[in-house]
Amino acid sequence: MKRVSALLLAGLLAGCITPPPAPPAPYSARGSQPNWSLIIDNQHVTYIRADQSVLREPTPQPVITAAGSTYQSPRIRVTITHAQCRDGVSDRVYPDRVRVDVDGRAFNGCGGL
Repeated sequence: MKRVSALLLAGLLAGCITPPPAPPAPYSARGSQPNWSLIIDNQHVTYIRADQSVLREPTPQPVITAAGSTYQSPRIRVTITHAQCRDGVSDRVYPDRVRVDVDGRAFNGCGGL
């Protein structure tokens, strides 16, 4: 009886412990005129300019709203709005509109795939 009780208790406890979630896939966005790309992962916000130069800063905590989210670091501000976006080059449809402000300049594009 003690063995059955121990197994039952172990089974119940195992059901209460949930494994940690898998890390989210990096978020990516891109724009044109000029071409740029952006990657947000757990550690960095990486902005890649048309000339392939890279600006990378630690990923800040996002401010989440009903419309999307905003990431604000010292030099990069990313505003993600959950609204369909067409990139204008390939007519690919993305789930988000993305605005990236870098060193005082604004760039618009699409992201979320």
